[in-house]
Amino acid sequence: MAQWKVEAEEAKERGQDEPNKPVPTSWAARVETAIGKTALAIKGAAQAAKDGASIVYAAPMHSLLAELAERFAAEGVEARVYRGYTSPDPDAPDVMMCLDIPAMQDARDAVRPIPSTVCERKADGQKLYCQFHHRCGMERQRQAKAAVWLVPHALLFQGRPGAIPAPDALVIDEGVTMGALPDKPARMSLDAIQRAPVEPNERAPLFTNAANDLELARSNLLRALRDHHDDGPLQREILIRHGLTATAAAEAYKMEWGRLRDPGISPGMDAKARKACAAIVGHHNQDAKGLAGIWNELRAFLAGHAEESGRLSIRYDEETESRVVERRSLDTVRASWAAPALLLDATLPDASLLEPVVGHRVEVKADITAKWSPHVKVRQILAAPVTARKLGIIGSDEEADPDAAGSPKRVITDLLRLIRLRAALVWPRVVVVIGPMRLVEVLTDAGLPENVETAHFGAVAGIDRWSKAAGLICVGRLQPGPGIVEPLAGIITGTVPHAIPPNPKGGGRWYPRVAGAVRLASGQGVRVERGQHPDSMVEALRWQITEAGLIQAIGRLRALRRGPAAPAFLDIINDVPLPISVDATPAWDEAKPGAWAEMAVEGVLLESAADIMACFPEAAPTRQAAREMSLPTVVVTSIRDISIDVTTSVRRASYKRLGRFPQASAVLLPNAPADLKSWLSDRLGAIEWIKIEDSAPDKEAAPQPAPASAPRWPRCADLAPDLAAAYRLVADVPATAPKPLVPVIPEIIRWRPPPPLRRRPHLRVVALEAAE
Repeated sequence: MAQWKVEAEEAKERGQDEPNKPVPTSWAARVETAIGKTALAIKGAAQAAKDGASIVYAAPMHSLLAELAERFAAEGVEARVYRGYTSPDPDAPDVMMCLDIPAMQDARDAVRPIPSTVCERKADGQKLYCQFHHRCGMERQRQAKAAVWLVPHALLFQGRPGAIPAPDALVIDEGVTMGALPDKPARMSLDAIQRAPVEPNERAPLFTNAANDLELARSNLLRALRDHHDDGPLQREILIRHGLTATAAAEAYKMEWGRLRDPGISPGMDAKARKACAAIVGHHNQDAKGLAGIWNELRAFLAGHAEESGRLSIRYDEETESRVVERRSLDTVRASWAAPALLLDATLPDASLLEPVVGHRVEVKADITAKWSPHVKVRQILAAPVTARKLGIIGSDEEADPDAAGSPKRVITDLLRLIRLRAALVWPRVVVVIGPMRLVEVLTDAGLPENVETAHFGAVAGIDRWSKAAGLICVGRLQPGPGIVEPLAGIITGTVPHAIPPNPKGGGRWYPRVAGAVRLASGQGVRVERGQHPDSMVEALRWQITEAGLIQAIGRLRALRRGPAAPAFLDIINDVPLPISVDATPAWDEAKPGAWAEMAVEGVLLESAADIMACFPEAAPTRQAAREMSLPTVVVTSIRDISIDVTTSVRRASYKRLGRFPQASAVLLPNAPADLKSWLSDRLGAIEWIKIEDSAPDKEAAPQPAPASAPRWPRCADLAPDLAAAYRLVADVPATAPKPLVPVIPEIIRWRPPPPLRRRPHLRVVALEAAE
């Protein structure tokens, strides 16, 4: 590319034609998250910019670009973020980059270029400006110079703004393919095609047959469309039979664009007059744009060999009661951005999915992965009911018992218990929950602990704020059906892919099940079944949505770089085999905590059913519900198992309520109240005494030397438990530091006698003689 620039400059000086621009070749690398691919790309791009190259760095979202600018600055290179008309102005955050959004929108509605229509234009020998020209953020941006421009992926699918020079190289960080697919089709009825004018605009030559030629092409198109008797993709044989060819479609494409009318809008124009002008030509120009899009897809389809189009189809629209042409066009990197590119992505697809979007050859040069930190423990919980139907995201049986095992309500309850327990065990560190958007909304509405943060699939790429989180729980997966993914593959290839036939029993369509395996850290595998589409292109797209979406989600934990100071856990709750190693694969019925986990929110797990009813009336409104929540004897062991290498302080506590109540026990989690006695008193009434054991050492912690401080000497309750139990302890003042050779430490205790008894209690005084 650099050599071509030199040759083009020399040809210009000699008055010769510019040599043909070489077709670039791009390189791509699949690099696991947290290895440092972005840091290396920034370093390389910064050095290229210092050497005089024009660099454009593209990332998925605007929110990531400001951080990239700071990282370039650390390399000694100025990088500017390109901001659109409706983006906040960084120099004036309370306003947008464009200070006259209605004018911008009028130009867009009229299908006219915004800068020359409403910003600045020369007319009749004088310059016309927008009234906000002198303080416009967009105008400042057009005058700015930068060694590196930072742009969102979406800008690559539009013409390059004049402020950005032609790039010598592109860096495209994270996946770009899925963003090139349209959210919905563009539609145009056959009646609208027939009614559309054919006359060219005022700039056309006086003597031209453009109108007649376009009318003939439209007539051929309409006959061919009406000859498609069934809904479905357009057929090559029918189109050719009615005289349509790639050449004719290319000519019609030019003639449709030649119908665009000038709305007569100028910079600084009165707002009402400007809007009226835009309204006059807006509908006409939008139709011309839509028809040009249809002809462009016809040209590409007829230039190939496919029998059916993957981007053009015809169907009956019940809403308008008419037949319509649906166009699903693939967004591609515009020619004005053409340059060799470096594509970096943790879930990089095959070149066959990249080349149609980038527009030239792509070579995948590297596939780099690394072993995760031993301080991250991974469980993949299998056989969990986390499909969209079982979670209640899509339709379920309304007549089914909502409290039955396996019902959406019960599944959500079990998930909430697991999340709340996980959050309690690592308090106050953060736990991240990622799942389908609707599930995240349901969990949030149900109430999540303060230290739980959430996100949904498809909106996590590039997020780095959870690199120190205590853990991540990934629930379910995105799995669009064949009816969604097959058309997406058709958009990329332009042809109709192989379709999965309907099930002869129910008529539905789903992916055939094939054998897969979850890889264990030991090198073994656990057999699972997974869905796989028989068409390779459709399967590649399905993988990009499902497996790649999961990899992006779990990558937010930055498991590769964890040290002993920030251990973490990862719970993957689905059966999808991923290219990672897991430490354990428990079944859902084994991994989900019992009803006792409802108490984890408060950090106090009680054993007494009566006390549970008093402390957790909403969760245990009945005696039976309280019994179900009673703490099993194995719960401490299971809690320590679930922590899997996350430092957890789980303590035992004993207490007795005032009166003829038996002694009871509890397990205290890290989020337990600092004043347990007050917490119990508020819910149970007066407490006679309470005893909290010291935290047990972590099961995998290294042996620690004995403390050098003096041992804990016995206290009154240890020496005379019957005496202490007969009274309510109001205050317990810690003893002062022991003196040498004094084995018993006196303690000051204030007693409040209980209500009068029928007989005078027998008091036994224990006298201890201090040893010399």
